Amino acid sequence: MKKTENAAQNTGTTHPRNKYQGRYDWSVLRDIRPQLSQWIVQHEKAGETLMFSEPGAVIELNKALIHQYYGIEQWDLAEGYLCPPIPGRADYIHHVADLLAEGGSVPTGPTVRCLDIGIGASAIYPIIGHSEYQWSWIGSDIDEKALRSSGAILEKNGLSNSIRLRLQDSKDLIFYGIIRKNDLFDAVVCNPPFHSSLQEALAGTQRKVTNLSGAREIKQNFEGKEHELVTPGGEKQFIHRYMQESRRYFRQVLWFTVLVSKEDHLRYLKNKLKSMNPIEIRVIEMAQGNKKSRILAWTYQTVHERNEWQWRKQMASQEE
Repeated sequence: MKKTENAAQNTGTTHPRNKYQGRYDWSVLRDIRPQLSQWIVQHEKAGETLMFSEPGAVIELNKALIHQYYGIEQWDLAEGYLCPPIPGRADYIHHVADLLAEGGSVPTGPTVRCLDIGIGASAIYPIIGHSEYQWSWIGSDIDEKALRSSGAILEKNGLSNSIRLRLQDSKDLIFYGIIRKNDLFDAVVCNPPFHSSLQEALAGTQRKVTNLSGAREIKQNFEGKEHELVTPGGEKQFIHRYMQESRRYFRQVLWFTVLVSKEDHLRYLKNKLKSMNPIEIRVIEMAQGNKKSRILAWTYQTVHERNEWQWRKQMASQEE
């Protein structure tokens, strides 16, 4: 089978199925979370906006959004952990859904099984994926406290049976010990640490917060724990390792995907990936406001094998 490489059809705008389409409705969000009012200020050009430099403001915004969009009433993030931007996370999930659709309808229901590498303390990708498409999930992390935080969120919202957690015992491994012998996953998602040092991470956070609100000072815990942000060699080396490990599980995963924050890394990563002989590589462009990113996706399954994927999953479930 000839290997192919496809650019995304998306033009870099918000995915059409994303519930967030351009601006927050502050009046609705205030009704959901009255505590949010203290963080909303008047901007001379933009009108009402949030004090994005304040960790408490971002957390309250997320609590309101995740309730408004996904019906999650209790979402208490462990202190100091990464507070994810909900609209951008939703875009990732919707693009993964398009991959699984293969030009047809998006598969829904709990028989669609996904893996989140680095679920963190918020469980945000599985929450969105389950809410939008009723997929079932495994979420992994190297941080036991983060898993306890995610576990508490899932339990409070009745999601523990649909989203299960696994601890990665080794900081040097990604899939080994997480993907088990009889596991079959329709997709893997991953939002890797972006930076090679804490200083680089703080500088990146400062730029983002300044762009959002004009603030010149930030609190160090605004962007999460160090291991959520920093990895030796930065995202380029992490993703390279992720791609290398993916080859071992080529029969157990339909689509591997990973978020690439830095465009400069994309050519290097694609070249490395080609040497690992996937059947198909895709790059999906995404944008939320001024922030641009892309999903790198690949599969080791031929078109014929992809068409038989559901049959393989049925056979595997009967053998369990």
